[in-house]
Amino acid sequence: MIPGADDRPGALLDNENVTNLARNLTDTTRIHAGRVAVRVDNAAMTYRALDEASARVAGLLHERGLKPGDRVGIMMPNVAEVPVVYYGVLRAVASSSR
Repeated sequence: MIPGADDRPGALLDNENVTNLARNLTDTTRIHAGRVAVRVDNAAMTYRALDEASARVAGLLHERGLKPGDRVGIMMPNVAEVPVVYYGVLRAVASSSR
């Protein structure tokens, strides 16, 4: 079970836990900005690049009308961009100020 989630059908995830999960990336970026966060084959992305890219995704989602608390599904192949989209969505649904 996801912390903060209600197990009833249709129940919403507690936004505070989502905010904390999204905040993990920004906190880690402050400490380890230059370290590799994602590696796929020969490609590598640092925490700084992941943080910046996910912030752009969150901004794009807000521009397209996504609001905190909205539900989002992600369907992607197993590629390096998955964490960018994942954290971008978390940032977008956790707070309208990101």
